[in-house]
Amino acid sequence: MANPTVDKLKTLALRFADKVAVAITAVLCLVFVFLAVSKETIDTTPDRVSEIANQAQQNINRQQEEKAIVSKIEEDGMVLQDFGTQVAKRETTKVDVRQFALARAFVKAEPGAGLIRDAVNDELLAPYELIATAGRGGMPFAVRDESGNLVPPDPNEKKSSMSGMAAMYGMGEGMMPGMGSGGMGGGTAKKNVREEQLAQRQENVSTKKSQAAIAGAAGLPIPEEEESTESTAPVDFKTEVRGQRWVAVVGLLNNKQFRERYAKALKIPVESPESHPDYKRIELSRQSYDPVAGDWSSWTTVDPTTLEQIVADVAFEEDPTVELTPDPVRLDPIVSFLPYLSAGYWAGVHHAQLIPPDKLRELLAEKEEKDDVPMGMMGMMGMMPGMMGSGSGEMTQEGMMGMMGPGMMMGGRSDMGMMGGEYGMMGGMGMMGMGRPTAAGPEHMTEEDIIMVRGLDYTVESGTTYRYRVRVVVANPNFNREDVAPGVDTEAREISGPWSDPTSVVRVPADVSIFALNPARGGYSEDTVVFDVAAWDTNTGSLVVSTFPTAPGQFVGRPAQREVAVEGEDRPQNKVINLQSRQLVLDTMGGQTPVQNLGLPSTFELPAVVAVLRPDGTIALHNQSSDATDEQLQFMRESYRLSISNELNKKSRGNDIGMMYGGMMGSF
Repeated sequence: MANPTVDKLKTLALRFADKVAVAITAVLCLVFVFLAVSKETIDTTPDRVSEIANQAQQNINRQQEEKAIVSKIEEDGMVLQDFGTQVAKRETTKVDVRQFALARAFVKAEPGAGLIRDAVNDELLAPYELIATAGRGGMPFAVRDESGNLVPPDPNEKKSSMSGMAAMYGMGEGMMPGMGSGGMGGGTAKKNVREEQLAQRQENVSTKKSQAAIAGAAGLPIPEEEESTESTAPVDFKTEVRGQRWVAVVGLLNNKQFRERYAKALKIPVESPESHPDYKRIELSRQSYDPVAGDWSSWTTVDPTTLEQIVADVAFEEDPTVELTPDPVRLDPIVSFLPYLSAGYWAGVHHAQLIPPDKLRELLAEKEEKDDVPMGMMGMMGMMPGMMGSGSGEMTQEGMMGMMGPGMMMGGRSDMGMMGGEYGMMGGMGMMGMGRPTAAGPEHMTEEDIIMVRGLDYTVESGTTYRYRVRVVVANPNFNREDVAPGVDTEAREISGPWSDPTSVVRVPADVSIFALNPARGGYSEDTVVFDVAAWDTNTGSLVVSTFPTAPGQFVGRPAQREVAVEGEDRPQNKVINLQSRQLVLDTMGGQTPVQNLGLPSTFELPAVVAVLRPDGTIALHNQSSDATDEQLQFMRESYRLSISNELNKKSRGNDIGMMYGGMMGSF
């Protein structure tokens, strides 16, 4: 029950509290006004201020006699000290500064003296301006038997296969297969085909050189080397083409800043070869997108061992002309080699910032001159900002010839050419057991300020969306050293740098992809829409793009006879290709729409929008405005057109086109 007194007080406060507050404020205001009126005003005027300032200046400038000053000081009780006499007395006492000398002088440690080397773990840098580009094609692989030995070629098939390979590059039958050395830029775990072919040759050349050296040391005439009648071509092997998907991740690395940070941590001059990081490899980490959950998976490191196993038996490397960047910006350990593609072309494997300007202008001019290429100059320039630096630049690798030595691709080179000279693929004398001095720096180093990184992920799945991170792994420069600061890790052989920022999303195309182009015209129903169907053969890696008008209730695509490029054949062959997408058109909209009372033509065409039912039961919408301009579709169209054309340089031409499209294919 409420208290009556409290209720009365509350009612009184609600009725009169505001009136009381106003009354108090009015009283205070009157008091302040009265005080202001009753107080005397300040009697200071500008003339009075000026007079006082002049008096002060005169006092400052007035000259006073020394005696008057001394007299005034004595009157105030200050006693003058005889400083002169005191100083004269102290001069008789001599002070020896050596009594105050330090027992040990300050010494700045020279490089290499004492425990001075710091850890470099925090000095490592992450790659930047990364772009991920999906691709697929046909790769020739060496065939092995159940024992793991290379299978010799079928004499009836060898000529056809080799002539097809040579025709793509304009080479003769002396072309030599060159094997890759690792998917991530490092050496493979198991002995690959190239190692097996060159092991015996290395041993033979080393023996001949040793014999010649011994004969010369004994003062005996050096026997002339007899001209060998043995073929310089390596032992051949059987190959088979397999379809291969991949995502190429390319980016830049600040090698100059890397060296400066290394030199600072290791207390060595930046000009020293030892300041060069000993790059070992790059590592890829990826996320995949789940469209059902609408979320990304956790980051997972791509297993480098799996990648090495995939590329260990790659039969051929691409021609060195495929590489558009200078050799010094491509270091083998951090730049994956490009396998030869018997079908398809490389896209997004070069970085535009490192391509020489004259080469880039040449490519741009070639694009502009080719009127039949779907991608015009405007599309080119729209793609260039992504290539030149918005976190989506492309990059390139050191290429096969950097790993293989100058004579690797041709069978007619000398023994030294096959070994890449004394400093070629086999690592020169350092690889033959003689080692290298530490001061000589790492095996792979460059004076370039900015270099490339490139990784190829061959473990991707079709129709999946990914994004990637990259990090660099280097050899520990303090491994097994004693001249290091306390706490520095001297046991780990390798150390890993920080992860880069994630790339933009990249979608690996489905094996059969559909694209809505436009409403059908001429003899078709109003709800019929024209589709482009791109079918990729997982066995051969070949691609076919064909057009199919499709109405609601029909499946997009069907088996049809189309021209397709065949390895070893000079002309495309007509074959029945399965272009069935297994996607059912549910409904369409778009086409000619009437317009009234706008002073315009009576109809205009709306872009087609199509709802399709996928094999997994999900429904997808295809829009003409996005599908018809899709960059992956443009690249696939041009790739297919070029694969069945009669252009002599179509291999080089296709790779150039792939480079130009690569910057645009990193998103979906």
